[in-house]
Amino acid sequence: MRLSWQLGLVWRQPFGVQGLAMRTLEKENVRLKKIAAELELDRLILKDSQDRRFAATLWLFFIWNILSLRVFCSERGEYMIQMFNVFAALATIIFGTIGWMAPRYTMEQLDLTTAGSKLGLSEIRAASGALFIGLGAGALLISHPFAFIMVGCAYAGAALGRATSILLDGSGSITSYTFLAVEVALAVLLITLNMSAERPA
Repeated sequence: MRLSWQLGLVWRQPFGVQGLAMRTLEKENVRLKKIAAELELDRLILKDSQDRRFAATLWLFFIWNILSLRVFCSERGEYMIQMFNVFAALATIIFGTIGWMAPRYTMEQLDLTTAGSKLGLSEIRAASGALFIGLGAGALLISHPFAFIMVGCAYAGAALGRATSILLDGSGSITSYTFLAVEVALAVLLITLNMSAERPA
């Protein structure tokens, strides 16, 4: 009987040590996961702070450039306004051409997926591609201040939608803030410059 008890003690001892070791490892694993979660939270907070600082800097830069370009074009008259109109229209056509001819690349840049359907590619080619080509080409073809004002209104609408998404959907990022700044700049300049431009009789 004594021998049986001793054998049982010898049999259980390694498993008892292993069980203690396993419990220790589990506690350490929980502690490390907690530390990793806290580090991830700190990283996200830091990234959000950096994005906000970048957005603020970008907005100050664009506001200064908008005002400078507005004054520059106004002082040099109708010729400079026409040059800016052509530049903005050509930029619009280039943006549209990228969306039209490279929809997959455009979707990657915009963090979109097709989800196994071709409809997404069709929508990018149409709404983010050929639509902008028609908008820019139409303004150049009509070549009237009102045509370029309409291009500015289109950019203003895009900026409104993007700002709404940043506020309601939490989609703020360096990319979205950059797109928003470009859209606001083009909208303000195209509308204000052409509103003050001399219209032909």
